[in-house]
Formats: sequence, structure tokens, C-alpha cells
Amino acid sequence: MNLASCERPGEILAHNYAAAWFSVIGDRKSARPHLALIRGRATRWPWNDVGANPMAVYRVHRLRAALGI
Repeated sequence: MNLASCERPGEILAHNYAAAWFSVIGDRKSARPHLALIRGRATRWPWNDVGANPMAVYRVHRLRAALGI
């Protein structure tokens, strides 16, 4: 996975999955670069598997990673 860019749809989806995985297991440090590369382009999956409102779940995990909590 290229951590230098994230432009193609497949890359965006891959970084969403990585960000969600690291967020769910509580590894905020590892989730942070993936969340940064997404830049608000959260995909429905995998975030809908984490909670009922995918965008709300994404925003909560992005905030937690940014704050280190």
C-alpha cells in the first residue's frame, strides 16, 4: 500500500479498510496515516461494518486518531 498518495478508487478503498482495521483494534498511531490519506473520502465499506452510520463512525475514529485517544 502506497502511503505517499491516495488517488485511485482502489487505493482509497484500501486505505479506508486499513484505517478502519487499525481503528477498531485501537491502534490509533497506525490508523493515522491512512485516515490522513483518505482526506474525507470515506467509503461506505468498511465503516458501515463498524457502526450504523458510516460517516459518523469514520469521523469519530478520525478524531480519536488525531487526538491520540
